[in-house]
Amino acid sequence: MSYFQRVKPFFEHPRTAKVNFALALLFSLYWLMGLRLNVYRYAALGAIYELLWLPMLLLAFAVPMLALIQLFRLHRRLRWLAAGALLLLTGTLTAIWLWVKAD
Repeated sequence: MSYFQRVKPFFEHPRTAKVNFALALLFSLYWLMGLRLNVYRYAALGAIYELLWLPMLLLAFAVPMLALIQLFRLHRRLRWLAAGALLLLTGTLTAIWLWVKAD
């Protein structure tokens, strides 16, 4: 059995699409919270924010790739999750770019 035949069910599974959308939502909440709130006001919140920055940066690359694969591989009734994840990430990255550009 080839590698692609073993990995193929992973990309086409409905749970993977839901997890990918949840990760996109988590990514968006994390970065928008960091832009809008002073996360260093409370020491514990600042420490958690600092510990999570690298995993969230990795999600910025992993989630769109997985969403693009799912957009073409999933059944029609689940494609909205992949499209929603892409739109959410695009909106978040645009908001971050505009927010930083304004400062």
